[in-house]
Amino acid sequence: MQFSVLIATRNRPDDLIPCLRTVLALEHENYEVVVLDQSTSEATERAVRQAFGTSERLRLIRSNTTGKSLALNLLIEAACGQILAFTDDDTEVPSDWLTRIEAAFCANPEADILFGQVFVPEEATQIPGAHVPSLFFKEKRYLKPGEIAGMGANMAMRREVPARVGRFDTLLGPGTDLYAAEEGDFIYRAQAAGARILMEPSVTLIHRAWRGLEEWNHVLYCYGTGDAAFALKHVRCRDWRMLRPLIGRAGYIFARLCYRLLCRHPHQEEHYLRGYWNGVRLSLRYAVDPRTRLYVQAR
Repeated sequence: MQFSVLIATRNRPDDLIPCLRTVLALEHENYEVVVLDQSTSEATERAVRQAFGTSERLRLIRSNTTGKSLALNLLIEAACGQILAFTDDDTEVPSDWLTRIEAAFCANPEADILFGQVFVPEEATQIPGAHVPSLFFKEKRYLKPGEIAGMGANMAMRREVPARVGRFDTLLGPGTDLYAAEEGDFIYRAQAAGARILMEPSVTLIHRAWRGLEEWNHVLYCYGTGDAAFALKHVRCRDWRMLRPLIGRAGYIFARLCYRLLCRHPHQEEHYLRGYWNGVRLSLRYAVDPRTRLYVQAR
């Protein structure tokens, strides 16, 4: 199989260079690496050229666009591989990352999209109050219809999937008003298009991104905004199955907050809930296209 490893980045050369060192050291022979650089200066490009020269395997594409979803769409258009392997610019991949992805797709020919585990770096466990977005699971399984799971930092899909599903919603995700949920929205639409999504525990990497308390509170706020905007968009497209997640998610987080307050336990749920209300409010500012299930960019 030919792979395209796809990475979006913006103003983070100090994260990107260590990530690329591991990606370019993969044991798989048949792969390219495509980086979509949305940086506001040439610092990232200069750092990449200085570190790796003119590597035949590595392509860096500069873009004056903003937003991760838009970057992902551009990366997909630029990719040449049969399998698209996505990771973030602050990860560390093991040398057998692509080999394990290839083995999983070969052993599961019915799988269209794959998510692997995202581990916490050991040094982060020694930092008091550090929070790292991560994903742990032991069981290999397919997602149930409508189930949302997985992290885009360790995601792969067959080349034909975007043609069936459509693009990532450019009004969801980092760099947009709606902050997050770009992968969740994509896989929900993928399932509607008949795609099968495999959770594969043998495919792992390390997420080298830890946040302090205040920064993590903002991350929770962003997650809440994206989750609400994602769910409400589909309800507005008359997908009534999303009513339960839309209401139930907020209710569950609110109940958990009340329990923690009553027990005088540490709590952070209020940040997610504030974000959730923000997502509902902002969602209603944008039109939606029921045919594509995408937000319509205001002109």
